[in-house]
Order: sequence, then structure tokens, then C-alpha cells
Amino acid sequence: MDKYLIKEADFVPYKDISENIDEDRLNTYILDAQFVDIRGFLGQELYKKLQDDYDEVAGTFTDPLLTALWFGRPYNKVQYYGIKPALVQYAYARLLEHIQLNITRAGVRKFDDEESEEVLQSQIYDKSNAAKSMALAYTADATTYLDFNYSQYPSWTPTATKGKTSMNFFKVP
Repeated sequence: MDKYLIKEADFVPYKDISENIDEDRLNTYILDAQFVDIRGFLGQELYKKLQDDYDEVAGTFTDPLLTALWFGRPYNKVQYYGIKPALVQYAYARLLEHIQLNITRAGVRKFDDEESEEVLQSQIYDKSNAAKSMALAYTADATTYLDFNYSQYPSWTPTATKGKTSMNFFKVP
């Protein structure tokens, strides 16, 4: 099983989430975002290097290049912010879309609390799409950083040699 590259406390600088969120539930969305979004972005080889080098207890990497890739650093007169914020944003988007749903023996149920105000599904999608947009901005920043430093990251395929990929966001009525 993959290591958790972020934990609940890592959301704090980027997103405001309740301390009452079930950690196991949050971890599900963290792993989904790691496997689908971050692994898909970095490629299997570079993702595996991150996983193999990461100390889950300390929250650090032993390889300084992986530390720079994950946490960011200044380079070429600009600040690179790292992959970590992208993972937070992707995990947050997944959490938003599914946090109110529970699977029970009676089927899929939506959590409802008498003391809370219901949020429209369109508002949830708007917040989720905003988080995905932020994640894409961080991954675009990472792409620029990796392309500039591709000689230090041999398992990275520079953008110029990749096929064009894009993701269209649209609002479902």
C-alpha cells in the first residue's frame, strides 16, 4: 500500500477543514488523489521514487531533489511551491464531492444534521472545481520546474516530448 504523502494537518495552509473529519475517511481521498492525480502527473517511476524515499513518520524525504520537488524551492529567480499543495487541492476536491455521502446497508445516504444548513450540489461542485483549478495551477508550476531541471530528474519526461493533454471543466446543470 502507498504511504500517505500528506495528512490532515497539511491542509491547514491551503484549505480550512474541520478537525472533526474522520481521519480514515480523509485518508481514502488522499490516497485516491495520490494514485490518480499525482501519480498520473509525475509518471509511475518518479511517483515510486517519492514513495520509496518518503519517511511517513517524519514527513520528509532523504533525497534533497525529492525534497525540493515535493516542498518547493527558489530556482531561476522564481519561487517553486512544490507538488504537495497540488495533492492537498486534489484531495480536498475529492473530499468535497463525497463527504456527505455514506454507504449503508440500505444504500447510499446523504448525511443530514438538523443544526446545519444544506449546501446546494452546484455550490459543492463550484468549490470542488475551484480546488481542482488550484491543483492544476500547482502542477503547471511543477511542470515548469521539472522541465527546467529535467537533467536532475531523469525519470521525468519533459513537456516538449509529451503528447498534449488537457482537462475541460464544465458545469452540469
